[in-house]
Amino acid sequence: MIAIAFFYDHMDDIPDCDDGGDGDDDGDGDGGDGGDGGDDDDGDSNSPERTSRQARRDAMRKNNSPTSRSADSQTGSGDNRQYVTEGSDGKPRVQTHHNADAKHPDKHWHDAKPKVDPATNEPIKNKYDQIKYYNNGSSSSSY
Repeated sequence: MIAIAFFYDHMDDIPDCDDGGDGDDDGDGDGGDGGDGGDDDDGDSNSPERTSRQARRDAMRKNNSPTSRSADSQTGSGDNRQYVTEGSDGKPRVQTHHNADAKHPDKHWHDAKPKVDPATNEPIKNKYDQIKYYNNGSSSSSY
């Protein structure tokens, strides 16, 4: 089992994160998320109006990670954010935001399985105190 700190007291402080409440993601009180009921209610992946939230949720969908669950924790801020959520199998998933790089011409999100130290069963972190993740099986989505 992976030990991950939970920060439920501060969930309201996490931007672009579902609260696990009534499913009313668009705030209009109708209980819906403003979508058309289709698979991708967060907009066209090629749309110039695409947001960071849409890209994050798209990367999660590509790996069958639930988009309806609140983040268990968040590290970083701005363009260097990372969320840890519970995957559909009950195991942690890591969503990491990156600026443009050699492999991705635009800002983007990855959704992946975290790397774990086999001796301690603790997540392995990088020099920025973010959890490292496996590239194979990782999905990314740009915006």
